[in-house]
Amino acid sequence: MSKNIINTFICYETTTGLGYAKNLRDALTRMHMSAFVAKEDIKKGEQPQEIIDEAIKGCEYFLVIITYPAINSEDVKREITLADSLNKVIIPCKEKNVDRSWLSELPVISELQQIDFENREELANDVISEIKERETLKAIERGAIKATFESIPSVIRNIQNLLSQIGQSIKGKKVGLIGYGTNGREIAEEAKNYGAVVSISDNDPIKLLSARYKGYDADSILDLVGDSDLIIAATGKKSIGRAEILKLKNNAILASASFKSVEIDVEELENLCTAKNATEIGTWYVLVNGNTVLLLETEFPQDSILQIIKERFIH
Repeated sequence: MSKNIINTFICYETTTGLGYAKNLRDALTRMHMSAFVAKEDIKKGEQPQEIIDEAIKGCEYFLVIITYPAINSEDVKREITLADSLNKVIIPCKEKNVDRSWLSELPVISELQQIDFENREELANDVISEIKERETLKAIERGAIKATFESIPSVIRNIQNLLSQIGQSIKGKKVGLIGYGTNGREIAEEAKNYGAVVSISDNDPIKLLSARYKGYDADSILDLVGDSDLIIAATGKKSIGRAEILKLKNNAILASASFKSVEIDVEELENLCTAKNATEIGTWYVLVNGNTVLLLETEFPQDSILQIIKERFIH
């Protein structure tokens, strides 16, 4: 089976639910996603329970279509319980005229965010959008960006290209790297090869120990940002907030190894500035404490990346 095919299992109870399920299966198929409709897709001579269980085990997304009078079938409840025990992504899809009281009968899905729909088209569109969003996030998490953008210059090379436009170089700078994971290790090594003096900060003591073993100075994040000429955030989450911004020394340079909006609290940076000047390489901020800092434009547009991932991984 193609790695781009998304396996879905569609669970239903009523005749109306079957109609929704079949229409949803057709819509998913047109999007190059596979879908198994419980009971409906069992061939003659096959053992229903065995086939259903295997289909649930093989699926990524378990869709529960709930129509009036909600779910009472023990078979359906058993299928939901099995999907939950296998850690499948369960997406409840509830017809809008069904009272929410059914939730108390299905504790497995009572806390899950549900899709409310009025017609077949709305159900299909909402389910496909939900799956696409989840697949996009999964692609990002598993490093699809790196695989997709192999031709994109490295973080350090990109920073060096930007700094050269204002007559500066990474060579000789004190580089503070926040995050010493897989990407952080590569960034640290390349920065050192460019002639930088690299220090590391990471919340994981094991990673800090590893950094020291490699010969890097290791420090707390506040001490790191206060002593560095260039700070590179490479944690994959928010790592530079108000306290870190106010700790930056005058003329410090900020850069993100991913999206600046992920690593750096840009809104807080805006709140803490008294003046700013946007240039081609980034934005200069004059902070309330009088220090000037430069936020480099080291990232690629997030919307463009997400769109490319969707086109490449989710057809």
